[in-house]
Amino acid sequence: MKNLFLLAFILPIITVAQTKATVTIKNNSALDRKETVVAIKWATVLHAYPQIDTTNFVVINGNTKKQIAYQLEHKGTTAIQNLLVQADLKAKSTLTLLIQKGKPEPFTAKTFARYVPERLDDFAWENDKIAFRAYGKALEKTEGDAYGYDVWVKRTDKMILNDRYKRNEYHIDHGDGLDYYHVGYTLGAGNMAPFVNDTIRYSANYHQWKMLDNGPLRSTFQLTFDTWNAGGIKVKATKTISI
Repeated sequence: MKNLFLLAFILPIITVAQTKATVTIKNNSALDRKETVVAIKWATVLHAYPQIDTTNFVVINGNTKKQIAYQLEHKGTTAIQNLLVQADLKAKSTLTLLIQKGKPEPFTAKTFARYVPERLDDFAWENDKIAFRAYGKALEKTEGDAYGYDVWVKRTDKMILNDRYKRNEYHIDHGDGLDYYHVGYTLGAGNMAPFVNDTIRYSANYHQWKMLDNGPLRSTFQLTFDTWNAGGIKVKATKTISI
């Protein structure tokens, strides 16, 4: 038997076997972690379970004996990079998971992201708590142009982006929340820009996008901005966003 350690805030420990793997997740912090997503390197899983079939395996909670949600994270590559699992862990506690052959149950997606060409090149993303959008090239130099990230509040844990874009009524609450805010020429909720000579040097809107992963537990993508003049400094940015 051989133990391999992944040093992290949440610490997974893989026990090597040939037909299955046991993972012990340790919460070394003084805080309870609810629905936390833990990344386990796929190379470590393969070392413990080399015969694993990526289309036919389950992750079992050792306490409840029930399946838990997982995701194979690629980070924009064809090869699997991490096994993501979602679990609740009390402070200073451990949880044992079993990875074994089996048919995975359908799990509700907790994150989602997509390019929205039907709404002037928006790029939108959400989890089960909140949603955001960035503005694209087609919106530039229009009356509704804006620089920052917009935030949409939610009154449901369901994915709502597609429904809201279909209704085309973001500022009206149809029971699932709404867009409260007018972003305009600000950074909005979480965007960034160079601050040169006491002035925020805004870029134009994003012009290219790339999806790296899209749920169900984590969605990650990149937005690329063309070169702009930031107070005499040439700046080009690619922003990687994960939810």
